Amino acid sequence: MNHKPSFLLKLFKLKALFYQFLFLCVGVSLQANLNHGPVASSLGGAGVASMSDVQGVFMNPASIANAQMNHLILNLQTQETQGEEAGDWSVLAVDAGRESFIKGGFSYVKREISSNSSRLTKSRWELAGAKYATAGLGIGVSLTKEKTHNLKSHIESVDYNMDIGSIYNFTPSWSVGALIENAFTGKEVRQYRSTSFGFVYRLDNKFRYLVDFSFQDVANPNRKWVSKIGIDLRVSESVSWRFGYQSNDLESRNYYTAGFSWQGPRLGFYYAFQNLTDNSAETAHNVDLRVFF
Repeated sequence: MNHKPSFLLKLFKLKALFYQFLFLCVGVSLQANLNHGPVASSLGGAGVASMSDVQGVFMNPASIANAQMNHLILNLQTQETQGEEAGDWSVLAVDAGRESFIKGGFSYVKREISSNSSRLTKSRWELAGAKYATAGLGIGVSLTKEKTHNLKSHIESVDYNMDIGSIYNFTPSWSVGALIENAFTGKEVRQYRSTSFGFVYRLDNKFRYLVDFSFQDVANPNRKWVSKIGIDLRVSESVSWRFGYQSNDLESRNYYTAGFSWQGPRLGFYYAFQNLTDNSAETAHNVDLRVFF
């Protein structure tokens, strides 16, 4: 008797239970992380052309095409500004099996923002997929559903969006990337389309230099730019240090960032810190706990 169909059915049920458990774990959290994860956050926000971090679901979905292992990532971010506090939790699962025709990622994010005048909660579901179109060229797309709820006015809105990204490896040392955010949107109040370009230089897997430029397609000639610069130093097989700087004309602010990570065979810990250059009280902390399998 052939027991193969029953075995496959059991395997499918186990995978379904795993993803249901994953979703429930995040759903009951205080969750909230509409950020780019601690790697990009510690590099001044740069990473559009990065091929080494699976949090491309948050940054550039095309980067998932280069993922070599399955990942489960739990993330926490806290941010404090004058008169406002925000707390974010998120979960990210990446399926990068060699047998996968398209490598994909799923994330759930929930944010709670509190101030003296308002209290908001935001939740976001994002599904991303990526594949190498040709040698060295990765293409990725992410679909997003975001819900915002004002707890004081009880007003709720639901928005949909699509981002499109690409990454191209010229050589083992150089890569470039591009990202269009809000390429297609179903938002009730349309957000401006944002376009980003970046490049990465790598040296012997010990050093990375990243630069990104972003701008919004605003209707006036005074287009606002955001420039991001980061340095990634791998000091051992498992430990890396990161430093970055961001010049943000959109917010008329400049940031400096720093972070580190430890990565073992099956577990990883990542941390990032961000602060304004004027030494104000506005700070942000970003932490990842990763499982590889």
